[in-house]
Amino acid sequence: MSLFDDVVLTYGGTDYTVPADKVMQLIEMVESIIPMHEINQPGKAKLARAYATAINFAGGNTTQEEVYSSFFGKGIVEVQAAIAGLAMLMVPPAHLRDNGQEVD
Repeated sequence: MSLFDDVVLTYGGTDYTVPADKVMQLIEMVESIIPMHEINQPGKAKLARAYATAINFAGGNTTQEEVYSSFFGKGIVEVQAAIAGLAMLMVPPAHLRDNGQEVD
């Protein structure tokens, strides 16, 4: 049994799923770009690189530049979605439940 559940990340209107048994591997990749303590306040370029890495790991096909551009096209909505997706990826669901947060 995995510490994690499957994680669904959305980009460009498409959902990408990271299987529970691969989440830890992706966390390592993301943390090499943005440490967990910076996840809520990364620079947009770092955030774009981390989110592109996550989307590609989950089966998508995008670049840091495409993700970065989307932050300006749809503004804060895309930035918030990226931050929320990465934060949900990095925190085990049991810890979210223990803190009174709902997990889908």
